[in-house]
Amino acid sequence: MPAHVIGSSVAGSSLGVPASFDYTPAANATVFTLSIVASGTASPGGSPTFAGSTFIQVGTTQAATEQSVQMWYMLNPGTTACVVSIPNTGGAKTLRWVARDAAASPTGSSTVFDTVSQASATSACASTTITMASPGEFVIDRLGNGVNAVAGSGTQITFDRQDHGSFTSYAQYALPSASGNITFKWDQGSDDWAHIVAAFKVAAAAVTNSSTPVL
Repeated sequence: MPAHVIGSSVAGSSLGVPASFDYTPAANATVFTLSIVASGTASPGGSPTFAGSTFIQVGTTQAATEQSVQMWYMLNPGTTACVVSIPNTGGAKTLRWVARDAAASPTGSSTVFDTVSQASATSACASTTITMASPGEFVIDRLGNGVNAVAGSGTQITFDRQDHGSFTSYAQYALPSASGNITFKWDQGSDDWAHIVAAFKVAAAAVTNSSTPVL
């Protein structure tokens, strides 16, 4: 059955212009995601790069009252340690970035983008549902929330929760075995939030890294 295997992950915060960090994708990684929560509603600026290649944006920048969220991806990033560079020229003050990759299975398969669901609101328990086309997808979210104390775990596999003083940021992923709907929810009090959830599916043939989405 088609599936994804979770790989490496790293996270950090920066005020740099650009904000940059080193990253080494896991062996056999077929998709590399980069998600960014920025203070304020300003976008972090232009497109991030890895080893000189430009990431593809998932959906659009999702803004709330106190923070904005972006998600990016790259197919077949290779396994060499290289620098991720985020321009941070859009007036954002603090960036909290999370990088995570996954590998399509069985060996020889590849990953393609499936779909995105995104939203912003002011409410308790931020929640977004996404509909997957295929079994074995890699689904990942990014949440920025105006609540200034970290919440409990989400409904999927939580791997990043950070308190930035005036706002918080979160990330979780899932590797569901079936297609259909899956909900990413965070247990929090009421405040403004911005949320992006992206799904990536397994393809039978290899896909070359490109700045153009492969659907």
